[in-house]
Amino acid sequence: MTGSATLSLQNIYKSYPGVTALKQVDFSIAPGEVRALLGKNGAGKSTLIRIACGLEKPDRGSVLIRGQQVDLKSPAEAKRLGIEMVSQELNLVPWLSVAENISLGNWPKRRMGINYKAMRDYAAESLARLQVDLPPDLPLFRLSPAQQQLVEIAKAIARQPSVLFLDEPTSSLAATEVASLLATVKHIAAQGVGVIYVSHRLAEIAKVADSATILRNGNLISTAPLHTLSEQAIVMQMVGEAVQNLEIESKEVTSKPVVLEVSKMTVKSRIKNVSFKLHGGEVLGLAGLLGTGRSEILRAIAGFEAPDEGEIKLASEGTYRANIRHMLAKGVALSPEDRRVEGIVPFLGVDENLMVGRWRDVTKAGNISWRSVSRIAKDLIKRLAIKTPKQDTPVMNLSGGNQQKVVIGRWLDVADRVLLLDEPTRGVDVEAKNQIYEIIRSAAARGVGVVVVTSELEELFWCCDSVIFLRNGEASRKYPISSLDLESLNLLATGTLQS
Repeated sequence: MTGSATLSLQNIYKSYPGVTALKQVDFSIAPGEVRALLGKNGAGKSTLIRIACGLEKPDRGSVLIRGQQVDLKSPAEAKRLGIEMVSQELNLVPWLSVAENISLGNWPKRRMGINYKAMRDYAAESLARLQVDLPPDLPLFRLSPAQQQLVEIAKAIARQPSVLFLDEPTSSLAATEVASLLATVKHIAAQGVGVIYVSHRLAEIAKVADSATILRNGNLISTAPLHTLSEQAIVMQMVGEAVQNLEIESKEVTSKPVVLEVSKMTVKSRIKNVSFKLHGGEVLGLAGLLGTGRSEILRAIAGFEAPDEGEIKLASEGTYRANIRHMLAKGVALSPEDRRVEGIVPFLGVDENLMVGRWRDVTKAGNISWRSVSRIAKDLIKRLAIKTPKQDTPVMNLSGGNQQKVVIGRWLDVADRVLLLDEPTRGVDVEAKNQIYEIIRSAAARGVGVVVVTSELEELFWCCDSVIFLRNGEASRKYPISSLDLESLNLLATGTLQS
């Protein structure tokens, strides 16, 4: 394929201290092709992308653009040669307009400053290429997450690239918003751009990709037309063995003690009159579109902000107070939606990150017992199957799935009453997802009440006993998961079927 390839990486090797990230990997993409780049967290996908985009240099191997070998010394040089990347975290400025964000770092100028007319025309042309209708003067913060994602893609497309990397572009989108983004990806490819699409959502891959490259442990496993690969075959090649999502057996929870009761709670008009009970050992799912108040409910329960109206009660003399430290002391903890911004402390080790929330357990007379830190961290690393070279390895060096297990793991023994999980499997691979489901089930088996927010509705079957649907900040009644199928889940989550 090299002869007709827009981008080709040949015999790529890359290693870091203690880790070989890529071993003799070949990769190429043709104009107009949508290539899925697949693999577990830590398989080498991010390293391959960083090399192609000039963020890293390979230890050995060659990078060719349109058949000519190049030495990419910087991301700016890669951009100049037609390679663009849209990362999972958006690089946009909320208070700037759509047009200003699309021209970010490349604003058209005139003698007395910025040429705003040229900027708006530039943005309108880029949005038109995507068949997206957005007012160029609209402030970015007024847009939905899906629209913001499209602005990020328009910013990349404005530079007229020949190759576009999309890293988990739908990870923050609701199911109803995914279809329009996939249509945009196909439209970009139809204009002759080679698109490399990274996602752990295999159902999306089947809808958008022409072919797939699968990596495992830094090795190239295969590159093949997508129609020749079943989902089971893809998972087998990614993981090295069969992985099966097993729906949990429906269990009776209403006879168990109530550990949390929310009554007529209202928060800043985002949540309106929400009521429910959570039983010990129950896994309750909160489903609904983005912006329906799911995360706000968890943050209020965890003490981040007080309800404007209503009441939150804890069982067994556990008084509620809108104070994070107080709620932790009462056995209530929240694993946040954005692990990179609110979860991990990047430069600290895995062991220190696991100690967040429990420093008192390893401190005596103001001195930290590092022996206790090591003992607890070792136990959690083993229990959660966290893959790390050493206990004190900086957590930023771990794969996304292992970072997520660290964030959840720090609260496992702290949250002995209620564990709140906001998008616990976002951006992690199929194997790590199953491990996180097992963590959730194990916590419930110990009598902990668990509340899970997820945008992937099928996950509710794999870890939840019951589900509440949110729409416009209002909650439905509680449904046993055994009474629902995927179709009814979708209808109830989107409000098409009234609860």
